Amino acid sequence: MENQADRRRPSQGAADAVTKKKAAKPKPKRPKGDYGFVSPTIWLVIGLMFVIGGVVPLIGEIVFTSHSATTTATVTGWHSYESSGKNGCGGTAYDPVVAFTTSNGRHATATLSNMLICNKPSKGSTVKIDYDTTNPSNAQFPSASDNWGYSIGAVVLGVVLLLPAIGMYRSTIKTRARGRAAASSGKGGKTGKTGAGGNSSKGGNSGKGAQSRPGRQNPQPSDAARTYVESLKAEYEAEHGDDRG
Repeated sequence: MENQADRRRPSQGAADAVTKKKAAKPKPKRPKGDYGFVSPTIWLVIGLMFVIGGVVPLIGEIVFTSHSATTTATVTGWHSYESSGKNGCGGTAYDPVVAFTTSNGRHATATLSNMLICNKPSKGSTVKIDYDTTNPSNAQFPSASDNWGYSIGAVVLGVVLLLPAIGMYRSTIKTRARGRAAASSGKGGKTGKTGAGGNSSKGGNSGKGAQSRPGRQNPQPSDAARTYVESLKAEYEAEHGDDRG
């Protein structure tokens, strides 16, 4: 038979349910202005990628422009590749191969790849190009949107992403600093109140200890008890009275 103690003891399943209920406490909500550090970091990384991806070619374009020259080149061939997608040709694209003479009379060839060309170039046609005077094989179409537009656009987009990320970082740091300051000041106030209350309670206890306690009174025998004792005394004297005489 089960004894009563076992019957009163809760089942293991009920105990586990109570434990889970206690453990499943709702997470405290973040105060307003606390964005954490995960989201700002993601925005920061993406923004930096765009900025770096735009600044590097932009610097290269500035360096190229500082020592470049313009001339007329003749198309001698092309390199083809597949260009699909929304901004592509929807098929085959071409990079023209050109030949030209530099300002110092040197013959050079170059592949022009800084502009999307969807129509097959005609051999023998002429085009204007900008070439690097220190490295004539580095040439491109002048004033192409790829030269500056994509680089500047990437930098601008990166800055747009960086600004809110920095703002979220600053807001989170300030909000958490205010929370720590409020928590520390609250703890200080509680400590002061506890100290004052403790002193007064000790004084109250000492006052109670100083009060005198009334002494205990001996209980008085009842009338029936006194009568019974007197009868026993009389019988004893009657029995032993002759012995005394």
